[in-house]
Amino acid sequence: MRRGPLSALGANLTKRTFVKVQGARFVIGGAPYRFVCANFWTGMNLAAGDPTRLRRELDRLWALGVTNVRVMGASEGPGDAPWRVVPALKVAPACSLP
Repeated sequence: MRRGPLSALGANLTKRTFVKVQGARFVIGGAPYRFVCANFWTGMNLAAGDPTRLRRELDRLWALGVTNVRVMGASEGPGDAPWRVVPALKVAPACSLP
């Protein structure tokens, strides 16, 4: 049975194996490393507010074959604007330009 990403993470870290670049390719231990990636913009908010759901969502992505995610480091803008991740860390500029 395939383990979820969070349970596999500990095993990978203890091996101290990292992805490296060899020419124009990614490799791990000299072998080609291929991956499927997804943007996971809500990951930051879930980690702070609902870690149980975060684990569930990561396990769903893993089951779909996603092995890497890109997580947004901060969300900005008013909550009522379209296509926003809420709650935002910053809803307006700290200062206005002249």
